[in-house]
Amino acid sequence: MSIRFKLLTFFGLLATTGLAAFLGLWLYGVPPLGVEGIFSHEYKRSIVSVEALADKERDTFERWFEEHRRELHLLSTAESVATTLSAQTIGPPDKALVLRTRLARQLSALKEASPGTYRSLDVVEPLTGRVLSASDGAVTSPAQDEPAMLREASEPGMSEVVRLVNTIEGPGILVMSQIVQRDGAGNPTGKVLGILVAAIDLGAPLVSDETSIRQSLGDTGAVMLVDAQAKVLFNSSKSLTNDEHLFVAKQVVAGTEGSRLLKAPQDVELIAVFRHIHLGASDELSLAVTRGTDDALAAIRASFFRMTGLVGVLFLLSMGLVVFASNRIAAVQAEILTLNAQLEQRIASRTQELELSNENLKDTLQNLQVTRDELVRSEKLAALGALVAGVSHELNTPIGNSLTVASTLEDQARDFSAAMAKGLTRSALDSFVKETREGVDILMRSLRRAVELVSSFKQVAVDQTSQHRREFLLRETINEILMTLGPTVRKTGHTVTSDIAPDIRLQSYPGPLGQVLTNLINNALIHGLEGRPQGTISLTAHTTREGWVQFRVQDDGAGIAPEHLARVFDPFFTTRLGQGGSGLGLNIVYNIVTQTLGGTIRVESVIGNGACFILHLPCNAPLIAVN
Repeated sequence: MSIRFKLLTFFGLLATTGLAAFLGLWLYGVPPLGVEGIFSHEYKRSIVSVEALADKERDTFERWFEEHRRELHLLSTAESVATTLSAQTIGPPDKALVLRTRLARQLSALKEASPGTYRSLDVVEPLTGRVLSASDGAVTSPAQDEPAMLREASEPGMSEVVRLVNTIEGPGILVMSQIVQRDGAGNPTGKVLGILVAAIDLGAPLVSDETSIRQSLGDTGAVMLVDAQAKVLFNSSKSLTNDEHLFVAKQVVAGTEGSRLLKAPQDVELIAVFRHIHLGASDELSLAVTRGTDDALAAIRASFFRMTGLVGVLFLLSMGLVVFASNRIAAVQAEILTLNAQLEQRIASRTQELELSNENLKDTLQNLQVTRDELVRSEKLAALGALVAGVSHELNTPIGNSLTVASTLEDQARDFSAAMAKGLTRSALDSFVKETREGVDILMRSLRRAVELVSSFKQVAVDQTSQHRREFLLRETINEILMTLGPTVRKTGHTVTSDIAPDIRLQSYPGPLGQVLTNLINNALIHGLEGRPQGTISLTAHTTREGWVQFRVQDDGAGIAPEHLARVFDPFFTTRLGQGGSGLGLNIVYNIVTQTLGGTIRVESVIGNGACFILHLPCNAPLIAVN
């Protein structure tokens, strides 16, 4: 049986089993996963969403009404309004007309600031209801149709009265606020000058939210305002005669809240949520939100068909992918069989090539090691040769002085002998003794200088050639090394200064340390101070913690470029390629410091401000075998 047939059979059975399991769970499976469980969950989710919408609309309505109550209260208690009404009653008719017109403009401005909210804004006389001023110039007021409410609003101390009313313009809210007379200090006297009457459109805040209501509840749902007599005052669906909505309105109990599933006429199932709306002194208004359960469950049915179609498409796609994959696997299997037949031969050939490459790499590595050792040895011999040349040049002066003094003494002795043969005078004897003493002094000083140079050179040469580990004072060893480097440094015109504590004692390798110092000074002379008339190389050393010494070699030269700082210790890295630089000087320094002396070295530099090499050396160097 081919692998293609096996794959098709396996994935076909797997996909069929999965589809059957999906349908079984969906239709008859575990309640949370089956249709009934999903329907129950959707019922709960729909009720929660309708409750959330009801709370939102109730809060929106109450906040909207409270904002307009507040602005009406501010207008009725404004001192300017009370002053205007007072002036109307006691002033001449022409002035009263002007004041009435000014008050009408105030009312009109308030109405226009909230378009669609106020049907009318009037100021009327208490008890009679005669219009004193109106936003639209009308001579009648809703207060005249509500004499009982006007009387209540005219009673002293009754600052505001709120009622639900049903006018020819539709259901609304009537708000009456007292305008009280004020004395010269602005304090109310208790006398009622007028009543501010505001007729507010009941459905204004819900009309502005119709789009979001329809999106949340669908075409069959609605948000309704219902009074205490179960009368629908506003319906967002624009149908006040809808049987289902009227049925829901009859279920409203003023002042109560709740959520229920209702069976409306014609077996229509509805989700109904009731919320009480607070309108100040009036508690007659309730909010009812309805949604048909068919709308809530239609999404599940549509999802079922969509999901079924999606599963079918995925099944076909998966089978297509299986067929494609099985063809590819069959082709790859054939290719693998072909490659396996040639695998041993290819492995043997590749192994032979790798062995040959390894041999070549070993030879190359060995040659590189030999070359590196030769370069290091050449670098050491070059340093020692420079040392010998410098010391030889330095010895010329004291030896030449000694030779001159000795030849002068010889001439004086010959002259003294001749003088004795002729007869020696006292003055000639004194002169001979004086000149002899001066010559001997010069001769002794020159010979001592030569002995010091030879001793320093001998110690440095022995250290650099033998690399023995011994105890020494750092200051004395550095001075001996600087003495041998003196001719080389003086020839360049630069200066080397030393500030080293006299009590720093090391148990280490003075030869490698001298080579490090020689290489660092030569590096500063060649790279840092080249082309400068005068420069200074400073050597400082001090103990940093018990058993460790910090040694610094710093110059005031050109410095090191930032891009070169990380590579200065790399082998064969040099900025003087083709000018005699091997690129091994600082690499040798790094290897000696870190391996032979057991310390660390780093470099700090700023272009134009020189470079500083900082060495941390142990006072007791590790015991290692050195060449």
